[in-house]
Amino acid sequence: MRKFLVSLACVAAFGCNLKEVARVDFDSVRAGELPFGWIVTSFNKSVPAIWEVNEHKQLCIKYPRGYDDKEFNIFFTKDHYFTNGAISAKIAAKKSGGLVFRARDRKHFISTIIDFAKKRLLVQKVDGKNIATLLQKSLSLQRNQVLLRAVFCDKNIMLYLDGKKIVTIHDDMPQAGGLGVVALGDAKAIFDDIVIETANDSDLHR
Repeated sequence: MRKFLVSLACVAAFGCNLKEVARVDFDSVRAGELPFGWIVTSFNKSVPAIWEVNEHKQLCIKYPRGYDDKEFNIFFTKDHYFTNGAISAKIAAKKSGGLVFRARDRKHFISTIIDFAKKRLLVQKVDGKNIATLLQKSLSLQRNQVLLRAVFCDKNIMLYLDGKKIVTIHDDMPQAGGLGVVALGDAKAIFDDIVIETANDSDLHR
């Protein structure tokens, strides 16, 4: 409860009041299938990864079909499309896994990635063919599973790791977009309990 109240206080300080609009735990999705309304795509590679819900009711990348950290395997939805809001997910990986938001399409998005292998946080903004690194930060990771949350309000992006705020960064040109999860290269990441929140009242009626 204390972590939740602290989070709300931080968000209110930046002028965004969040409301939950989606919670995806994959319990209702059959193994080998995917939830309706989500898009499998990629950036910097011609063939997207193969994603599916596993027997433990978790979203996983079964076949990444990638080679390096410049290739993005993306799973996102446009059912919720806004400039200000938040997304969180439980992430488990040996190499990398993270979140995407403000995703207009597969070539325009912001990614917030935990690089478990190199123990770092990597935030990048993809705009067409350009990849801009907004932040690269070392992390003291004790395990290969985390709860990652991104709260984005106008030009401010606040990132939380296991309920603790770790950094605030800036997006000088915020734009509306969808939300989802991502992994780099050949990472076989696992995701669960995706929660989407919005500060846009019109999104509540989609």
